[in-house]
Amino acid sequence: MGQVENPQIEELTASKAKELLLPIPKEEFILYYYERGGKHCSLGHLNKLIGGDAYLLAPTSAFIGSVYDFIKRKYGEVAGLTTVNDTIHVNNYTEDNPKDRVIHLLNDMIAEGL
Repeated sequence: MGQVENPQIEELTASKAKELLLPIPKEEFILYYYERGGKHCSLGHLNKLIGGDAYLLAPTSAFIGSVYDFIKRKYGEVAGLTTVNDTIHVNNYTEDNPKDRVIHLLNDMIAEGL
C-alpha cells in the first residue's frame, strides 16, 4: 500500500476510506494500537495510507470529526472510528473483526451521503 499523492484532509470521505480499507486483509487489523508488529487499527491504516505514518493524525482529522458527528447524531453516543474498531458497544457494529465493524459503519455513512 502506497502513500496517496498530495493528500488533502477534506478529500477523505466515508467512501474513500472504504475504498482504501477494503483491499487490506482482515488479519492486518488490530485493536487499541495505531501500529503494532506491522498491523494497524483502521485509523492507523488510513493515516499510513494517506500521510505515510500510522501516528500522523492530521490527514484524517476532518474525517475523524465527521465520524464522531455521524455517530452522535444517529445513535446519541460519543464514539468514533477507533471506538467502533476496538469494541462492539456502538449500536449494531458487533461483527467479530474490527475491519468488518468499520466497513459496516462506513457503509452506513455512505448510505446517508457522507
